[in-house]
Amino acid sequence: MPDFFGSLDDHELTSDTDVVDNAGEHDRHPSDGMDAIPGDLGDFTLEQRLAARGLLRGPFISGAQDKDIYHEIVRSAGTLSAFLDNLLVKLVIDEVGEIAYLRDWDPLPEGAPSLFRRRPLTHMQTAVVLNLRKKLAHAVSGERTIVDANHIFEETLPYQPDAGTDRAKQRTTFDNAWNVLADHGVLKRTPTPGRWEVSPVLSSIFSAEEIAAVHHSYTEWSERKDAVGTTTVEESMENNDE
Repeated sequence: MPDFFGSLDDHELTSDTDVVDNAGEHDRHPSDGMDAIPGDLGDFTLEQRLAARGLLRGPFISGAQDKDIYHEIVRSAGTLSAFLDNLLVKLVIDEVGEIAYLRDWDPLPEGAPSLFRRRPLTHMQTAVVLNLRKKLAHAVSGERTIVDANHIFEETLPYQPDAGTDRAKQRTTFDNAWNVLADHGVLKRTPTPGRWEVSPVLSSIFSAEEIAAVHHSYTEWSERKDAVGTTTVEESMENNDE
């Protein structure tokens, strides 16, 4: 599973959106919208600088949440890409989901360190991501994807690493995974308690093929866990009979 937390960067990710030099992005003077600062050698407009800072801060820019910055990224994609190439970083824009983020060049030159922190997904975080990615896949194009946290908890119970009937412990494990996703902008609260909006960024960074492969692995894991549980129960019953 891609280690995208903290950066949303992964060397296996691909995008169908080509970064192009959009017409009109060079028509603005670098000093547009900002006062002259002594020693400033930059040639970006204020809007382009804010867009670059937003991308570098990460983990991603959403058109739904940061409309002005996202539109500036699209408008100045060529200029921003040229700047980021100096850092060995690629700009990725998903115009369908209105998401923009950065990732390392693939491959990086030998000896070049990654600029992104990587945090592998835990077992439960992966299970939740699989569920949310499936919800996005079945959503109507252009409409927001809203989910109920309690429903997702119930649907991911088969993948819980904490076996047994301790629902309180299972809920804690789920809530910890859920909160990590919320902290990274994958989930956003709605005015309705317990209801959350799923960011389309999941569709951009996790391809359908990746999701299918991981889902297959998790299904096999769940089946093995159930088989072990059944064997344990049967052995217990046999011992009691004796």
